Amino acid sequence: SSFVFRNTDILKKTNEKEYNLNLWKNYLICACCLTLSGTEKLQQFNVDTSVYQETHQDSSKFYTPASNTAVSLFRIVVNLLRCETSDMREIVIRGLGRTNPEAFKDLLEDLTVHIKDVMEIKQDKVRRMRKRDYMRLRLIRIFELLADREVFRYCYANETDLKHPSYQLYHEYLQSALNYLDLENEKDSDLIQQIRQYFAQFVYKFINQTCQLSVTTLYQLLELHGKTTNTMVVEWVIDRCYTKSVRFSDRCFTALAKVFIEVASDYPCDLPSVLILTLTNVGSPRMHVHELALRLMVVLCKGHLSESQPTTSQQSNGISSSDDVAYIISLASNYSKSQMMLSEYLARRRPDLTMAMFSEITTRILTANSSSRGTLFMILLPWIHSIELVDASLPRCVNGHDVTLNEEQGNAFLQGTGWGSVQSTELVLNNLFYLTATFSSEHATELELLWNALTGTWLHNLKVILRYMLIMITLSPCELLPYAKKIILYMCKNHEERLLNELLNELQITESLNISLERTDTLPFYRFNNSTPTFFINNTSTTQSSGTNSVRKTSNMNEHRGVLHTKRHDSGEDNLQQDNISYLSTNHKMRTLSQNSLSASFNEKLTADTDKDHPAMVRVDEFLQAAPLPLAPYGGIAAPLKTLLPELSIPIPCLFRCSIAIMLINELIVSGLQIDWSAHLPQLLHVAMLGMDHNRAIVYEHCKSLVFNLLLAFSVQSDQIWLSEMLLSHVDWDNSKLSTKIRQERDSNGINTNLQSLFTDSLNDNSLPSNNEILTDTNSPANLAREEVVQRLIAYLDTKKGCPLWAYEDITAQLHTIRSALQLTQFVQWIVILFRTCVPQAMLEERWMELALRITLSCSSRHYAGRSLQMIRALGLPLNFRWVIDILSRLVETVAEHNDDMQGYVTEILLTLTHNIDPIH
Repeated sequence: SSFVFRNTDILKKTNEKEYNLNLWKNYLICACCLTLSGTEKLQQFNVDTSVYQETHQDSSKFYTPASNTAVSLFRIVVNLLRCETSDMREIVIRGLGRTNPEAFKDLLEDLTVHIKDVMEIKQDKVRRMRKRDYMRLRLIRIFELLADREVFRYCYANETDLKHPSYQLYHEYLQSALNYLDLENEKDSDLIQQIRQYFAQFVYKFINQTCQLSVTTLYQLLELHGKTTNTMVVEWVIDRCYTKSVRFSDRCFTALAKVFIEVASDYPCDLPSVLILTLTNVGSPRMHVHELALRLMVVLCKGHLSESQPTTSQQSNGISSSDDVAYIISLASNYSKSQMMLSEYLARRRPDLTMAMFSEITTRILTANSSSRGTLFMILLPWIHSIELVDASLPRCVNGHDVTLNEEQGNAFLQGTGWGSVQSTELVLNNLFYLTATFSSEHATELELLWNALTGTWLHNLKVILRYMLIMITLSPCELLPYAKKIILYMCKNHEERLLNELLNELQITESLNISLERTDTLPFYRFNNSTPTFFINNTSTTQSSGTNSVRKTSNMNEHRGVLHTKRHDSGEDNLQQDNISYLSTNHKMRTLSQNSLSASFNEKLTADTDKDHPAMVRVDEFLQAAPLPLAPYGGIAAPLKTLLPELSIPIPCLFRCSIAIMLINELIVSGLQIDWSAHLPQLLHVAMLGMDHNRAIVYEHCKSLVFNLLLAFSVQSDQIWLSEMLLSHVDWDNSKLSTKIRQERDSNGINTNLQSLFTDSLNDNSLPSNNEILTDTNSPANLAREEVVQRLIAYLDTKKGCPLWAYEDITAQLHTIRSALQLTQFVQWIVILFRTCVPQAMLEERWMELALRITLSCSSRHYAGRSLQMIRALGLPLNFRWVIDILSRLVETVAEHNDDMQGYVTEILLTLTHNIDPIH
C-alpha cells in the first residue's frame, strides 16, 4: 500500500509541474507580446493608498508596483536560457520568439552577453565549445521565431534605428554565424545540422521582410549568376514575379531590372521571358515600378532587340533603336494604356519573335495569379495577329494561295501567305484550346478576343481551327465538346457568315475521322495513319466500339457493309463529300524544318515597307515569297491538353462530321444569335433526322435538341407564342438566351399563364392515342389540328427520353416494311406541319424533297441513302420528270449489284417509285 501511495504522490507532483509550466509559458508569451520598450514606460497603476493606509498602520511599508517594461522583463527571462531544465529553456525560447516589435531593441541589449559569447570561434575545451553550440541553436531559434512573426519588417522600417549599437552588434552576429557555419561545413553532427537548418529558414524570412535588403540580396545573387550560362536563378525570379504577392513580385522585378539596366546586353537571358515580364510591369499602377519597367524596355531595345533584329527589316524601314527609345519614352505619361500600345508596337516591329512570345505567355498564364493572368492575356492579343495557321491536308482558297482579311478589317500585321508552319499551328491550337478549357469561366472576354483575332486575319485560319475542333471532339466528345461550343460562339460573334458556311459544308460530309485517327502522347496528341479513309457508315455498336484500325483497312471498299460503291460515287459526283475538303493524313514533311532553318529563311526573305499608320509594320515584297516565322526555342512549351484526353488504350468513338456539325450548330441556335435559319432549314432537319437512330446518346440527343430549338426559334420569329409555350412546358429548359427571349416575348404579349395547365390536361385526356398507337395511327397528320400535332409530338418525345427516336434498321430485299420507317414518316410529317405554320414562305417540303433526292443519289452511306428515300416518301410530294429520270438512272447503276446492301438500296428505290405511281401517271 505504501508503494501505491508513493506512485500516486509522484504522479500528482508530475501533473502539477506540467500544469504550472504550461501556465507559466502562457504568461510569458502574453508578457512578451504586450511588453513595451523601456524608453516608453507604461503609466504606473493607479493605486488608492488611503485604503491601504487604513488597513495597515505602517504606511511606510507601502509597496509601489515596479515598472512592467521590456527591460525588467528581459532581465529576468534571458538568464533562463542557461537553465538546466530543458522544458524551461524551451518555454523561454518560445516566449522571447513572440516579443513585441517595439521591444526588439531591448531584447537585443539583454542578449548582448550571449551574442558576444557565441561570436567567438576560437578553439576551446570540447565541453565549452558544445555549450556554445547549444547557445547558438537557442539564439537562432529565437530569431527564426521572430522572423516568422514578421518582427523585422517593423524593426527595419526606420533607418535611424539601424544605426543603434544593438543593431550593429546584431549584424556582426549574423556575419559571424555565417562564417562559423562555413568553417563547420565538413561536420555532420545533428547539432550543427539543426543550427544550419534554422539559420537558413531565418535568413529566408529575414530577407523577405526587409525590402531594401531583399532587393540588394537578390541583385547580388543575379549579378553573381550572370557570370555563368545557367539561367536557373533568373527563371526562379521571373516565376515569382507572376506567382507571388504584389509586394514580393515588385521586389523581384526591381532586382532583375537593376541587373539588366546596369549590365545591359552582357547579361545572359531568355529574351522573350524578360520582355514579357517588362511588358507586364509597364502597366503597373505603382509609378516607381512603371518607370523602372520603361527604363528596362529602353535598355532591351538598345541592346538585345536591336542586335537580334533581322537586318533586312531594319534597313527597309529605316527604323533605328533611337526610334524605339523615343516611342517608349512617349508612353511614360500614359501608363494605363502603355501595355497594349507597346505590345502591339513590338508585335509589328519584331514578328520573328511571335512564336517565342506566344509560347512564353501561354506558359506563364497557366501558373500566374489572377491579377497577372489578365495582364498576360491582354499582352498576348497583338501577337496573335501575326499567326497564320497551316494544315497540309486542307487546300488553299484561291489558286493555291490564301486570302488575308486585313484590307477589310485591318488586323493583319503581315501581308501575303507562307508565314505559318505545321509545328507552330499545332502549338497555337493546343495551347489556346487548353487555355479555353481552363479559364473560360474567368476570362471569357479575353479568350473571345484571342479566338477572333486568330480567325480574322487569314481566311484559311477558320478552316484549320474548325478541323482541329472536329478532331478534338472525335477524340473525347463528352469532355471537349463543351469547350468547342464556347469557341464556336466566340468566333461566330465577329465571323458569323464564314463560320456558318463552314459548318454547313460539314453537314454534307458523312466521313468519320476515327477511321485513320490515332492518339499519341506527344504534341499534337493525335496523328493520322496511312490507311485509306473509307466511308464506314455502319452505325451499330459493334462497329463503333471497335478499338482497332485494322478492321477498317481493306483495299476493296465493296467488302464494307453499309457502303455504296457505284459508278456515280466513283465519278466524283458525291455531293456529300466535298471535293475541296480532304481529311487524309497530314503532310509531316513540314515538321522536319528546324528552328535554325526557319530563322535563316526568315532573315533572307523578309522585307519591309513603311506603313503610314504603323511605320514599324513588317511587310513582304510583292516579288518574294514569305517564309515561316521562326519557331519558339525547342519548339515551344505545349500546354498539357492530353490530361483532358482519354487514355491511349481507349478506342476512339465513331462520330460522323455531319453529326459533330449538328452539335455545334445547335449551340448557335440556343445562344439566341440573330441568324436566319430558314434558308438552311431543309439541310438542318434532314441531317437531324439521319441522327435520330444513332446508338450514341450525344448524337441523337443533339438531333432532338436541334429540332426542338429550331421550333422554338421560329415560333418567336413568327409570333407563334402558343407553340413556344407548349414546347417550353414540356422540357426543363435551361436559362439560355433563347428561352429568356421567349419568356420576355410571352410577358410582353400577355399570354395566358393558364395555357400550361390546359396543355397538361390535354395530354392526360383519354381521347389522345396511347404511346404505342401514336405513330401507328392511320389518320393523316394533315387532318389534325396544330395543337393536337404538338401534343402528339411531345407525347412521343416523352416516350423516347434517353433513347433514340426509332431503331437503327434497314429495309432489305426480303423485308419491305419496318417500324422505324413508319415512325420516321409520321415524325417528319408532324414537324413539317409545325414549321410550315411558323415559316410558310420557306417552301420547306419542296426544298427538303430536292435535298433528300440529291443525297440519296450520291450518298455513300447505305443507311443514310435509305433513310433519305424514306423521307422522300414521308414528304409525299409528287416526283417531277427530272427526278424520275435521275432515280431510274440510279436504279440502272445499282440493280445488277448482288450484295445485300445494294439489293436493299434497290428495294428502297422501287418502294419510292411505287409510292409515286399515281402522281407519275
